[in-house]
Amino acid sequence: MVGDFDECLGAGGDFPAAGDTDYKLRMEAYGFKMRSTPRAVVDHTYGWRYGFKAVLRHQRNHARGNGALAAKLALLGDRRGRELLTVTVSECLSRWLLGRRPGRLPADLRVLAHFVAGYRQCIQHYGVGADGLLFRRPSATREDWRQASDVRPARASIR
Repeated sequence: MVGDFDECLGAGGDFPAAGDTDYKLRMEAYGFKMRSTPRAVVDHTYGWRYGFKAVLRHQRNHARGNGALAAKLALLGDRRGRELLTVTVSECLSRWLLGRRPGRLPADLRVLAHFVAGYRQCIQHYGVGADGLLFRRPSATREDWRQASDVRPARASIR
């Protein structure tokens, strides 16, 4: 009924995050009832990462995955995709100011740039099949993919 996890989202995919969130949203669309509890614990066992580069890679992967999820929702005509984009842009541009933490600005701008890159790449080079899963359009070459994922702060426009 719900189908498989989207192979383009999550660990090992083109967009290395948000696979579990996508699956949950598809379950909701089929009318599954969900419950939550503060006692639930999820243990990700993909190992430890050390160092500054690992932190940057983690931020990039999650931001790109969440950007792709927002784009997937937008491609499906779900208003939550555009809302997620709007909220992310707003939070990244204002959180450091409202919290009086100017040191957060570089990290927030980096996260925003990767989120927008994931969103743009998904919108430009992917479609959503009848099964609700992302697929790379045949016209999307490896070079197109590389250019779309190249993050340049000066080109932070959405489309």
